[in-house]
Amino acid sequence: MWPATTFWYRLRAVRPDGVEEDAGEAISVTTPGRLTAVLRAPNPNPFSDRCAFELDLPSGSNRASVGVFDVSGRRVASLHDAPLSRGRHEFAWDGLDNDGSQCAAGVYFVRCEAGDLVLRQRAVLLR
Repeated sequence: MWPATTFWYRLRAVRPDGVEEDAGEAISVTTPGRLTAVLRAPNPNPFSDRCAFELDLPSGSNRASVGVFDVSGRRVASLHDAPLSRGRHEFAWDGLDNDGSQCAAGVYFVRCEAGDLVLRQRAVLLR
């Protein structure tokens, strides 16, 4: 469950004859803590054809960029370049560059920029 999120629920009783009736007032529960920014490591890692990773954002961003960079810092693949809302986002990289060509085996870096936030993870591509 998401940290610092309020959930509402209402209990209902079901009688033996199948009739439902309220069993009390609606109740709210707020989960503790707060969502923190996390870029989870690609899975699987190392990979040969596709890796996936998750990004948790504590607040939305008007501009967010997710890309894959080689060891020299050159962007080889752009995975996202648009606003992102608060919450969990899933991305995948298929080992191809922006032109659709296979990238060479090696170490790559997944980089996410959202507002002032910059997160990085390492991915190892095997061929």
